Amino acid sequence: MRSRASVMQIVRLGLSLCLFGFVLSQIDWRGVQTLLYGIDYIWLAVHVMVLLLERVVFTYKWHILLVVKNVVLPLWSLLVITLIGKFWGLFLPSSIGVDVVRGYYLYRKIASGAIAASSVLIDKVLALWALLLMGSFGLLFYGAVLEGLKIGVYLAAVLLITGALLYSLQRDELVMFLEKHLPRLLGSILSQKVLNVYHSFLEYKQFRSTVWLSFALSIVLQLVRVLGVYTMALALDIQIPAIYYFVLIPVSMILIMLPISIGGFGLREGIFVALFALAGMSTTDAFALGFALSITDLFVSLLGGVVYVIERPAVARDGER
Repeated sequence: MRSRASVMQIVRLGLSLCLFGFVLSQIDWRGVQTLLYGIDYIWLAVHVMVLLLERVVFTYKWHILLVVKNVVLPLWSLLVITLIGKFWGLFLPSSIGVDVVRGYYLYRKIASGAIAASSVLIDKVLALWALLLMGSFGLLFYGAVLEGLKIGVYLAAVLLITGALLYSLQRDELVMFLEKHLPRLLGSILSQKVLNVYHSFLEYKQFRSTVWLSFALSIVLQLVRVLGVYTMALALDIQIPAIYYFVLIPVSMILIMLPISIGGFGLREGIFVALFALAGMSTTDAFALGFALSITDLFVSLLGGVVYVIERPAVARDGER
C-alpha cells in the first residue's frame, strides 16, 4: 500500500513538472521576469496580509463548527493546525490533503475521530458549495463577456446536484440503509467508524444557525481569496476589469482541486493561462500572476512548517494523553 502511494506521489510530481514545463514553453520568460522584477512591494505586502486574513477566516469558520460540538479550543490553537495543514498541503495532491492533515492534528488534541472528521467534512462541503455558488452566479451573469463561455450552466447543474445529495444524506432512510448494509461491505470495525463520523455529521442538523453562519463565512472566504488574486495582479500592474476575477477565480479553484499535481504546482499556472486568455489577458501576464501566487503562497505556508517544528512536542504530548 505504501509503495503504491509513493508511486502515485511520483506520478503527480511528474505531472506537475510536465505541466509547468509545458506552460513555460508557451510563454515569454523574459516578459515574466520583467513583471516579477518590477513588482510593487506595497501591493505585495497587501497581498500577504490578505493571505493571512484568509487563514484566519478559514480557521474561524471551522472554530464555530467545533464549538457547537462542545470542543472549545483557543482560536490560536486551531490556527496553528491550519498553518500546519497548509504547510503539508504543499506536498499533497489537491486541497483535500490540507483537510486530512488538519483533521488528524485535531484528533490528536481532542481524541475523537468522529468529531474531528465530521467537522472537517461539513466545513469542506460548505466551502465547496459556496465556491460552486459563486462560480455559477459569476458565469451565468457575466460569462457572456468571456467570449461565450458556457460552463456556468454546468456549474449550476453541479450546484443543484450537490444540494440534492446533501439533502439526501440527511434522510432517515439513508441512515437505516447504511446501518444495515455497510458492515457487509467494510466489516464491522471500519463500518462502525464510518457510521460514527456520519452520525456526528448529521448532528449538525440541530445547529442550523451555526451551519448557515459557516456557509456565509465560506462565501466571505472565497471573496477574500478573489481579493488576494486581485491584489497580486495590482502588484504586477496587470490591468483587466475586476469583475473577471470574480468570474474566473472560483472556476480555477474548482479545477485546482483535481488531485493530479502536488500542491497545485504547474496546474494553477496552466489553468490561469487557459482561463484568463478568455478575458484578454496575455499568456505572459497570466503565467506571471499564477506563478507569483504560487510563490507567495509557498512562503506563507512555510510559516506552517516553522509552527510545526515549534508545536510538534506539544502535539506529541497531546497524543500520549
